[in-house]
Amino acid sequence: MISFRRFLWVYVAVFLAYAVLRAHTLLSPILHDEGLFLTGAQMCAMGELPYRDFWDHKPPGIFYFHSIPLRLFPFNRLAVKIHETIWIALSASLFWILCRCLFSSVTATIILAFYMFYTGAPVTIRSGGLTEELALPWLALAYFLVLVPMKRCETISTYLLTLPSGEDRGKGSGVTFLTLILAGLSLGVAGQFRQTFLLSALVFMWVLWREAACEGISPKVRLQHIGAFFLGLIVPEILISLYFLLHGAWWVYFETSYLFNLAYIHGGDAPPVGRRTFVQVFQFLLNTGPYLVAPILALGALGRLQFPAGRFLVPLILLFGLDLCSAELSGEDYEHYYVQAAVSSCLLIGLLAQSVEIDIRARKATGIRLRVGRMALVAFLGILTATAAYGYGRDVIRLIQMQKREHGPIVLQKAVADGIRQLTLPEDRILLLGGSPNSVYFLAHRLPGSRYYHNSPLFKAKLREFIPERFHEEFMLDLRTERPVVLILGAAEGESITRGMDLVRERAPFMLDYLSENYIPLEQITDKIPAEWTWYGVFCRFLIRKDRADDLIESFAYE
Repeated sequence: MISFRRFLWVYVAVFLAYAVLRAHTLLSPILHDEGLFLTGAQMCAMGELPYRDFWDHKPPGIFYFHSIPLRLFPFNRLAVKIHETIWIALSASLFWILCRCLFSSVTATIILAFYMFYTGAPVTIRSGGLTEELALPWLALAYFLVLVPMKRCETISTYLLTLPSGEDRGKGSGVTFLTLILAGLSLGVAGQFRQTFLLSALVFMWVLWREAACEGISPKVRLQHIGAFFLGLIVPEILISLYFLLHGAWWVYFETSYLFNLAYIHGGDAPPVGRRTFVQVFQFLLNTGPYLVAPILALGALGRLQFPAGRFLVPLILLFGLDLCSAELSGEDYEHYYVQAAVSSCLLIGLLAQSVEIDIRARKATGIRLRVGRMALVAFLGILTATAAYGYGRDVIRLIQMQKREHGPIVLQKAVADGIRQLTLPEDRILLLGGSPNSVYFLAHRLPGSRYYHNSPLFKAKLREFIPERFHEEFMLDLRTERPVVLILGAAEGESITRGMDLVRERAPFMLDYLSENYIPLEQITDKIPAEWTWYGVFCRFLIRKDRADDLIESFAYE
């Protein structure tokens, strides 16, 4: 058994390693998802309710998680990153415990390093703070509670507290709900960060049924095992639903978090699996090869496995396959979706590493071709890892260089935020029309002037048809009620340039009359717009509320 003191030392070491490995997230501009999450989290910290008071289609876990440091340090990205690193270090430490229970110390160390690199590389986590990585501690705990008892040749029901009963009393196994409920509960909490994690429950329930059957447990008791796991799985959703029900917002929560996401699956911009071009596939594998190709190659090298690895092979294959399918559900071509596969892919590589270690220590091959094949694939995995290390270094250097680029995202985001602060008072509301740069709220320390601060679905062609009709009505109601002082005409999600009012005319014509009656472009008021107020080299298009235009212009402090 691993002592708490040893776990603490491992955690401290992992945290310090992550502090270096993930430092690039502070160099990165606030990207699309992180900008939405941070703004929503800040609104949560100020007492507002997701979906009712601010709209986003992600589950509530991400907003409440990030709101913890923002309650003490409002609009402070550094506090968020420290809190995030503390949490991610916990996931790696739990993963290490899992590996130590399943594999040797050498193999566990190798896999831990691979896992940390997986969850620290710019290509997979981008600017950080994403739903996939923040769900990993709960996923690792679920894996631990389900897989560790398999190594011990025990049924799950005998892992913690055993209460022998009925026909199973004489077999040394019994029924307990504790571990099963905890395993389901862990996976259920992970689903409150990203729903696709819940698909792993299908494999876990199959494993529970199979393991109980191997121990000769009756079908009735096996169903009780599955029921206990399922009970834990749905508890987080029940509690969340009750919370929103008590606040009179259950339907909007369910509609947004579940029904809209079903539509989102069909509205992605990238081609689904099997319809990517050769170039897309090649580029994708170059970016994610060490993380996704490596476990697949590991399968080809495993051959005959010694206990206990053989018992894990099929479940891990199924879990890894589900993770890949889950990442592709939306049809969006984002590498960070595959962070969900961190645990399953690294464990598959661990099976290979353990098998090779056994070969080396035995100093004799049961089959020379098998042994050579394993060694060759291990060498290839090393090449893939070296390629990933090169890519990591390349991306970090690019982020460092980006800090000084005149029209780089870092400089531009800061410039737009500075412009907003100069044009508004701290209590003023602003609103971005379009998907970028949605970091403006957090960086400018201004709250959005509509619950639909994430209004990119209005401007994303493939999603507009899935927007409920009341979306437009409530959006206009917010404009009339909150009366944001400044509107920023941004770029549509996935686009790098602003098109000003042309974007509104093309994608959201229902708001044109109101904008023309109540707002005036900043460039029509003054010709002294600071040159740094740009977005990708194009002047940001600010619309100023007419009744505030004179006051705002007087507040300018030009050279």
